[in-house]
Amino acid sequence: MQEPLKYEVEVQEDGRVELKVPLPQGTPVTVFVTQEPVDDFYDLLLASEDGLDLWDDEGEDWDEEEGAQATRLVADPREVERLAEEREDENWAFRDWIKLEFDFDDERLMSVVRELADDITAQIDCTQCANCCRKTTTEVDDADIERLADALGMTITAFQEAYLEFDEDYGGRWLLPAPCPLLEGNLCRVYEARPTSCREYPHLHNDFRAASISRISNTFICPIVFNVVEEMKYALRWPHRNRWRR
Repeated sequence: MQEPLKYEVEVQEDGRVELKVPLPQGTPVTVFVTQEPVDDFYDLLLASEDGLDLWDDEGEDWDEEEGAQATRLVADPREVERLAEEREDENWAFRDWIKLEFDFDDERLMSVVRELADDITAQIDCTQCANCCRKTTTEVDDADIERLADALGMTITAFQEAYLEFDEDYGGRWLLPAPCPLLEGNLCRVYEARPTSCREYPHLHNDFRAASISRISNTFICPIVFNVVEEMKYALRWPHRNRWRR
C-alpha cells in the first residue's frame, strides 16, 4: 500500500483547493480535508491502516457546508442533555459495539479517546457550564476531606457536618451532595483543594471500555463527554454512525 501524502494548503475562491501530486494522470486518489494543520489526524491514520477506505460508503455524498467536520461542537449543557436524551438508544448501542465487537485493544482505543478528549477540552470553557458540580455527587476520601477542611479553616468534624453526607452503601463513604455546596455561581470556592474525583473528571483519560457505562451516562451531563462520544463514532467508523448529522 502506498504511503499517504500530506499537504498544507489554503482554500481558494469558491472553496477550491489546488494540489500538485507526484502521480500519473488519471490515477484515482482519495482526499482527506481537515480545517487546520495537525500532526496526528486520527481518521487519516486509521484509514491508512485499512487501505484508505474511511469514506468508501456507497452513495454517501460530500456535505458542502460542513466539509469533513464530523459533528458540530455542542457546549450548552441544556442542548447536550436534550441531544443525549434523543440519542440515548444510539449511544448505548455504540457502547455495546465497543465492548463486544470493536477490535481495537484497550491501549489503541484509549489513544483515540485521549486525542479527542484533549482537542475537545481545549474548546470548552468549563466555568461556563459547571454542570458536573450541579448534577453529580462526589465521593471524597480522607485526604480530600482533610484538604477541604483545611482550605475552609474548619475541623474535619465540622466540615463533615456542614457539607458532607454519609452513604452507608459499599461499606460507608462520605459524599459531597448535588448540587455541590462548595459551588458559587459556576466556580468552586476551594478549587485548588478540590477532591481528586473532581480533578480527574470527566475521567476520559482512564479506561473507556471498562468504564463505558459511566461514560455514556455522562453524555447527559458533560459537554466534553458528549462531544467525545459523538466524535468517536466517526473516528472509529461505527457502522451505524450518521455521518452528516448536525
